[in-house]
Amino acid sequence: DTSAIGCSDVATYTFETQERASNPPSQQPSEQPSNSPTETCDIDIALECEGCNVTTNDIPPCLGRPTMFGMLFFGGNCSNTFSLQLPNQTNCTDFFENGAIPEPESNETSYIMAVVGLGLWTEGNTTLFEGNVRQSTVFYLYRDGFRLPSDTIIYTFPEVAQDDIPEPGFFPDPQLYPPLQIVEFHASCSQPIVLFNQFGAHQIIQFENAAQGNVTILEATELNYDISVPITFPTGEDTIRVSSAQLITNYTVPRLVTIPISGTLLCSEEVAADPATECNTSEIAVSFGVTLNLAVPQTYSTTLFVVGRAANSGQLCTGLDQDEFCAPANDPICEQIARGL
Repeated sequence: DTSAIGCSDVATYTFETQERASNPPSQQPSEQPSNSPTETCDIDIALECEGCNVTTNDIPPCLGRPTMFGMLFFGGNCSNTFSLQLPNQTNCTDFFENGAIPEPESNETSYIMAVVGLGLWTEGNTTLFEGNVRQSTVFYLYRDGFRLPSDTIIYTFPEVAQDDIPEPGFFPDPQLYPPLQIVEFHASCSQPIVLFNQFGAHQIIQFENAAQGNVTILEATELNYDISVPITFPTGEDTIRVSSAQLITNYTVPRLVTIPISGTLLCSEEVAADPATECNTSEIAVSFGVTLNLAVPQTYSTTLFVVGRAANSGQLCTGLDQDEFCAPANDPICEQIARGL
């Protein structure tokens, strides 16, 4: 049950072994030797993540006219529009298709063209972006380093076939690719520009300006896992030697992360506290930097698998644990997950 942020599920793998009888049975009829008691060597891992409570509360508003916007092609129609700008500064129009407003399906691709607002004179290229974009991916409004115009228009068309892609600065053939949506918004910070503002099918998730630099909801954070490893030792054992430790995640590249602790000795707290023993640790600390996309609330999962051998007997010892967290933690979807809804 991962119903709370930062909670963990524990799954312990137990491997059982049986000792062989010290002497083979004699040829004379005799009582067969009994098996030795079954013993286990379990590494009981407890993943506890620090830095996983990531929110959007600290993301600043735009304080100077941007030179770049990162736009998430969120999909959907004008009913998705949400911003702090005055109503007369934004406009969104959906075009009916077969009598209904089209609703892009998941992973649908559209041709998007963003241009300077009509009637504006401006330095540099008046085309800010053009090309096919798959839903849930990011495209960038950029003018070769010039500040973006105060008014910006984004046209959304059906996906354009490779042979039909127009020359730069031109719209696709309206007979073949009629517009689905036209959005206009004020791109100067004289009107509030806040990350997560959405204009029709397009959501602002990044901006860059001279005053603030690059501001993004692609939150770079460091995850610190404190891995406590109490061990159920077989009789006569108090130390294991780690053979391998690996993290499997759904948010890192690559997904499989090897923790470089092969050969590390792990032991009980009592043994680790004894300066006369070779083993001096009963915990593993793992820290790695990740970038989380806070534009879309989602669950991030981590699984740790540790394998080792008992120091004296060589008996196999294993441990497995999982942890999940939802980010951004202050999003209503993540709050519902935290409440177990």
